[in-house]
Amino acid sequence: MDPHQIVKTFYMALSVVTFEAKNEIWHPLFLNEILPYLKKGDDRLIRLLPEDPTVEARTELAKAGFHPILITVINGQPPQVSDEVKELALDALLDVCRGNEVARREFGGRGVIESLLPLIRHATMCTKALEALWMLCFDSPDNIARVLGRFRGRIGQALNEVLEIMGAERVDMVTRMWAAALLHNLARDWYGGSRSGIQATRTYDGSPVRHKIASDDNLSNVLALLFQGPSEAPTPIDATEGGAVPQGIGAWAAAALVKVIAVDLAVTQKMIKTGACEPLIGLLCGEDPLEQAQATKALSAMLSHFDAYQTIRTWFTANHENVPHLYKKTLVELSAAGVPSYDLRNKERKEVALALVKILESTGVFSIEEISQCVIS
Repeated sequence: MDPHQIVKTFYMALSVVTFEAKNEIWHPLFLNEILPYLKKGDDRLIRLLPEDPTVEARTELAKAGFHPILITVINGQPPQVSDEVKELALDALLDVCRGNEVARREFGGRGVIESLLPLIRHATMCTKALEALWMLCFDSPDNIARVLGRFRGRIGQALNEVLEIMGAERVDMVTRMWAAALLHNLARDWYGGSRSGIQATRTYDGSPVRHKIASDDNLSNVLALLFQGPSEAPTPIDATEGGAVPQGIGAWAAAALVKVIAVDLAVTQKMIKTGACEPLIGLLCGEDPLEQAQATKALSAMLSHFDAYQTIRTWFTANHENVPHLYKKTLVELSAAGVPSYDLRNKERKEVALALVKILESTGVFSIEEISQCVIS
């Protein structure tokens, strides 16, 4: 269907008299026309960036006047919009705002975040609402302020609700994953003005959120999600919407959150003593690039504290038997691997592996030769 026809069909439904009739038009319009037009067959469960066909499609829809439709539906204006239609609209919102700073600013300024916050408590829309909030808070201090309630001079209830989701017993793994991803965007510092040689300035300070996450109960919930990894097949990068959800799929998001709160030495020491290094090493040595990247950054943040080295050494000495032989051997192989200078991601991964191998060797429990000759039992 032509983008202009999609928009026309939506507005024609507004003239229909009954609640049921409106939604009977809107539901198939989103399900059968809008979402397939936007997704272009991209059914990845975790889409950090859009594919080029999606970028082209959303540009054409925007030109046709699609954004006011999404705002209308998500904000519940008219109020007769059904939950089923609104949930499909959230899916469309993700494709429109993913990697799109202008759209994130537009939707955040038009009341969408305020409409999403109550959905955190919704039985069926909670997961999509958390993912949408994560997306809208990416590099957007204004949208983060809307989530936290800072325009009202305080950190709002939404943060507490997201933290509660992390510890709730009956919450599924995907919902926990997006809760952790949202907390990452709320807890990290954001910077701007680093282009064209201009020194970066901090545009958002996440330290109050980090402080709250680092409390004992909240930190234990983050680490519990981390300890579920590495994920089983299909790995996060291969998981699809409607497909099998691997055990441990949220570990990459927990690792990203660990990276952020590890800026505090005391929190880092606490996480090391709790055994956070073991699952992080597992993610670092695994096959999934998303898990590798987040674990690399988390361990790098921990290792940036000189005083953390002794804590890691002590933990390794006491718990080396808990670290599988395969991981130890992989660390040695990574530390000696040849990496092109332009491959910054694997260069950092190698540096972290080398630091961990040196710490392992310094414990006196193993030598490099012994680690290299480890046999998988």
